[in-house]
Amino acid sequence: MSLFDSLKSKTSHGVSKALSNTEKALRKAEINRQIAKSRDELDALCLQFGRIVHHAGVAAEAEVRSFLESTHAIEVAIAENLDKVKDLEETNDREGDETFTKTLCAHCGAEILPTQKFCGGCGVTLHSN
Repeated sequence: MSLFDSLKSKTSHGVSKALSNTEKALRKAEINRQIAKSRDELDALCLQFGRIVHHAGVAAEAEVRSFLESTHAIEVAIAENLDKVKDLEETNDREGDETFTKTLCAHCGAEILPTQKFCGGCGVTLHSN
């Protein structure tokens, strides 16, 4: 493999990785937007419930049950979306660990990346991936 082919391969991998990270960041932003919208909806329900209690003195049982069911459903949706964000962050962390894992050249002891074909210290051919 020529130097140009090696550089082209590494550049393609870097661009692909950047696109993947961008896609994950966009998904995470969308999920966070959904979380914020759900929290706003929950706040509005709590405000509405407060008004009912204030005006009625004591809320009717059906209104309380309806309020609790609505708020519970929103809280479940928020928790599910927070789990999705956590999963995306853990995926990024795992991929980052794999990308930057370094080993040492058996011949000269220089640090090498798994994608390298030749050692930068001594030039020895490394195992093929």
